[in-house]
Amino acid sequence: MSAPAVSPTDRAVRGLQLKGVSMRYPDGTEVLDHIDLDVTQGQMVSIVGASGCGKSTVLKLASGLLRPTAGAVAVRGELGYVFQDPTLMPWRTLSGNVGYLAELNGVGRVQRRRLAQEAIDRVNLSGFEKHYPRQLSGGMRMRASIARSLTLRPEVFLFDEPFGALDELSRERLNDELIEVFLGAPFAGVFVTHSIPEAVYLGTRVVVMSPRPGRIVADIQVPFPYPRGADLRYSARFAEVCAEASDALRAVSR
Repeated sequence: MSAPAVSPTDRAVRGLQLKGVSMRYPDGTEVLDHIDLDVTQGQMVSIVGASGCGKSTVLKLASGLLRPTAGAVAVRGELGYVFQDPTLMPWRTLSGNVGYLAELNGVGRVQRRRLAQEAIDRVNLSGFEKHYPRQLSGGMRMRASIARSLTLRPEVFLFDEPFGALDELSRERLNDELIEVFLGAPFAGVFVTHSIPEAVYLGTRVVVMSPRPGRIVADIQVPFPYPRGADLRYSARFAEVCAEASDALRAVSR
C-alpha cells in the first residue's frame, strides 16, 4: 500500500478534507475506518463519539502529527491547534505565551507584540498581559491557548476538547466567546467534545462517530444561525437536534 500524504497549503481554497482515511497502529489496532470529512471555511464541525473512537486521532491526522494508513488528508490554509491542556510556559507572562508561536516563526518583536495584543483582545483578556499562568483561572488559561493559535491567523482551526475540564458556567461562556472569534474571522473549524449540547451549540454540523474502529455514522446539519444565545439551550428545537445526535450515538454504542 502506498504511503498517503498530507497535502501542502493551497491558497486557492481554505478548508480541510479527509478522503477515505483509515488508521491502523503498528500493533494491528484499527483506529479509524474510511473517514470522509469535508470542512470548508465558515463551517464549524463538532465531532462526538465514545471514548477511544478516534476523535482526537482525526485531529492528529489533520494536523500532520500522524499519517494515515490509507486515504488522503488535504489542509488548505494556515492551521491552528488547541489541545485539552493549555500548555502555557509558567515563566512567561500571558503576552509572552501568546506571542510564542509567532516568535518561533521568526516574526520580529514589534509585529509579534502587535499580533499577541490583537489575539489577547479577541479573547477578552485585555488587562492581564503581564500576568503569569499561575495568576490566571482555568478558563483564562484556555483563552490564552486559543489566543496563541490566533497569532497564526488560522484558516483551519482544530480544537481537542479544550473546555472539558471547566465548570459548566465557564464552559458556556467560552462557547460564546469562541463563536465571537469565529464570526470575527471565519475559519474551517473542527471541535472534538464529549458533550452533545456543546457540539450542537457550537457547530454548523455535528459528526457522530462509532466506537473503534471509528466511522462516521451521522453528519447532522445544525439549523441555528450565529450568534447563538443562552436561551437557545432551552428551546425545543435545540433539544430535538441534541436528541438526534444522541440517538445516532446510542445506536452504535449498544
